[in-house]
Amino acid sequence: MANIVLDKSFLRGVSGNKIKNLSQDNIFLMPFALLYELVKDEPRKRAKLFQKFDNEKKYLLLPSFYTLFQYEIDNNKPITLPSDYINQRDYSLHKQLCNETYILSDKQRRAIEGQKKDKDILVNIFFKLIKEYIESKKNTSRKELEEKIIFNKEKLTQDYKELQRYYGKEILDASNFNDNWFIYKWLQVLNLFAIDIAYRYDSINIITDSPKTTEKIIHDILDMEYLVFAISENGFATQESKLIEWYKLLCPNGILYTKLKGKN
Repeated sequence: MANIVLDKSFLRGVSGNKIKNLSQDNIFLMPFALLYELVKDEPRKRAKLFQKFDNEKKYLLLPSFYTLFQYEIDNNKPITLPSDYINQRDYSLHKQLCNETYILSDKQRRAIEGQKKDKDILVNIFFKLIKEYIESKKNTSRKELEEKIIFNKEKLTQDYKELQRYYGKEILDASNFNDNWFIYKWLQVLNLFAIDIAYRYDSINIITDSPKTTEKIIHDILDMEYLVFAISENGFATQESKLIEWYKLLCPNGILYTKLKGKN
């Protein structure tokens, strides 16, 4: 059985039969980003997506990636697979979410939205990188900059130290920081998104002066979560072309399900 990280574009875009067929040979992993997006849907739409699973044991809820960040920063060592840190969950919620009239309680909603508690830290780092790449992109193609940055251990190590500072941690020895780390993978993904955005805007002010644009870019943090879990687990189900491209770049030998074509 392979672990396959599931995003909303795939869950929404394929039939229930497709989900059922794939679940015979795979275990679907649901990041909190997906649960967070589904909770914001109106009950009828949300229920139809959860009804695509045969039962509540056809998917597992991954831990918050902030929890995995905190583990690595506190212990200065990498986690194993994110799925190794899954806690036993209350399966009764699945049946409630399949109910087209079910309204989440305030407590349930707060518990799910609370998983985004560290978002401000990540937004600050994200916007700092976007500004950096807007200023440095002259005479360099997007592809060239991607290749220069995302496999650059020295650059990603500096980003890790910056992340430690944001968390108020003492800067620890980072000589063992490499692509085994969850944070390392996340920094690769963060830089990819920042470079992509930098090539779409001529100034950071165009982004920060527009609340709508700012909110749209902050939403990219959800897509980052899907991608970093997918490359960590070596399995992904998505229909987002940008995520497909970057998954193939960062995880060339991983399992990929996209659209209705099956495994690519």
